[in-house]
Amino acid sequence: MLDEALQRVQEMVDFAPDVVIIGCGIAESIVHPPRRVQDFIERFAPSGWHGVAGLQPRPYFSTSSWRRRTRQRVTSWAKVRVKTATMKFGARQRMDPAEFRQHFDLLLTSLRPLGACVVVVGAWETDDRLFPGTNDAFRALDVTLAESIAAQGALLIDPRLCLRIWDDYLEDHMHWNDAGHERVAAQVVSAVRTAGPSSRRTAGGE
Repeated sequence: MLDEALQRVQEMVDFAPDVVIIGCGIAESIVHPPRRVQDFIERFAPSGWHGVAGLQPRPYFSTSSWRRRTRQRVTSWAKVRVKTATMKFGARQRMDPAEFRQHFDLLLTSLRPLGACVVVVGAWETDDRLFPGTNDAFRALDVTLAESIAAQGALLIDPRLCLRIWDDYLEDHMHWNDAGHERVAAQVVSAVRTAGPSSRRTAGGE
């Protein structure tokens, strides 16, 4: 998450990399039911339903036990149904978008002394049936990232341009599978090569 990245900036400065790849904002932007719903669930529901991500579907299921796999699928389906129903009472994100923008600007500013090529991986398409409201939040996130990046001279990668729906995803239609990771990695490498040395920044500018 973004706060964790900020805490590790000094490690990156000490390492002095040529390229910094940032992937943040996704966890902060996913839309969840309101806090009072989570409080109710944590009081009465099984522990596997607890936490801010407790109602998210499973990205994968057991391959060793048919009974266990069936139970996992039923539970995952039930979580999505409960989430969709309770979001009629409101919704929330882990971090306010305005607060995220402030933290993200600080992160990019902190990285400028490195003189590295900074690559930011943007949001991607997810399944509205499994993550209601999140695609709109992801599009808003991309606007925020683009505005911040324009002022800092970083590169923005759009995974939507390379990911195949839903072939490059795990079963929750949110996380990528191996093929999805390979496609986005190739997109990042291509962008860095295309940008070339001119994409490197120093504290004083070009």
